Amino acid sequence: MFDKLNVPAEDREDVLQESLTNLYANLLLAKFESRSSLSTYFLAIVKNRSYKWQHQQQKRSKDYSYYKELNAEEQPPILDHSKLEEVLNYLDGSCIRVLREFYFERASMKEIQELHGMSNIQSAKNKKHRCLTKLSALIKTMGLSIHDFYN
Repeated sequence: MFDKLNVPAEDREDVLQESLTNLYANLLLAKFESRSSLSTYFLAIVKNRSYKWQHQQQKRSKDYSYYKELNAEEQPPILDHSKLEEVLNYLDGSCIRVLREFYFERASMKEIQELHGMSNIQSAKNKKHRCLTKLSALIKTMGLSIHDFYN
């Protein structure tokens, strides 16, 4: 079955284990309806997990394709902080502070939560995620790509 789904042998066990976990959770939450047999339902979960795995692999290969193009003798690209600062300045002040604290100052989510007076760590994580989403949309709107931030 996995051969048809293009899942390499070393990842099949992970996909299968995720599928079993998903099946168990669905049974506990009573999501399984007896429209089909349990084995058919499980095979559908495996198939969907395999497709999800493929999608994640494709996304990873796109994200890192730039670095694969580099020769071993070449120096890795250096982040152009001035270009990044230029784009960051378009965000609101709280987003700038959260992103700088987390990525440049290496502050923990707990520290960010305390610095910004947030009620819990999850609030800090949500804020960082929203800020990253805004930054990503801004970069796309400006017509920039990851290559524009490296020398």
